[in-house]
Amino acid sequence: MTPIWQHSEKRRRLPAGQVTEQRPQAPTVVALAGMPGAGKSTLAAALASALDLRLADLDEEIAVREGASVAEIFRRHGEGGFRDREVAELARLLSRPDRTPLVIALGGGTGVADRRSAELLRGRARVIYLWCTPAHLLVALQDEQERMKRPLLAEGDMKERLERLYGERHPRYLELADLVLGPDLPWEDLRVRALTELREWFGAIGSAAGEVS
Repeated sequence: MTPIWQHSEKRRRLPAGQVTEQRPQAPTVVALAGMPGAGKSTLAAALASALDLRLADLDEEIAVREGASVAEIFRRHGEGGFRDREVAELARLLSRPDRTPLVIALGGGTGVADRRSAELLRGRARVIYLWCTPAHLLVALQDEQERMKRPLLAEGDMKERLERLYGERHPRYLELADLVLGPDLPWEDLRVRALTELREWFGAIGSAAGEVS
């Protein structure tokens, strides 16, 4: 498949026939969405460091607040109980009073497994979907420890579970996203393209950070 870098916003035609995207005002939140193992946390940390932005990992925020890992929350409360906590934590991050520019690494199901989180993100964050196919994710999740961190993949045939989740979630990620990066972009391409886009979105904030290195 040919890698794509596309915006989901509608395009408008200028009088001279040129085409450009319609863009809302610069966001204060950028949220990275994608399947488990897509690299959301790693990329979010790289973007926040490069652009001197605040960073939040949604799963980590939930774990700290609950005093338990995501896997343990799933065991104690089921997926429904975890989604309730996910929605509440996302709402807190998106309604912070200082409006400091923020990069959030979403959980694998955020915005696609619960309609409430999708509604929270709309209009409050620019969402980047890191599009990875099941074949790519299987390689990324070969490590047993990484797999066990993800309750929906911890048991049974991982290939089968990944393919099922991907089939369910991929169309929802596309609907949720303002920007799609993929499929299966090499790390450096992903980093550079995301940095370029965030610098445009954040304007002066990105420019102050210097050129992409």
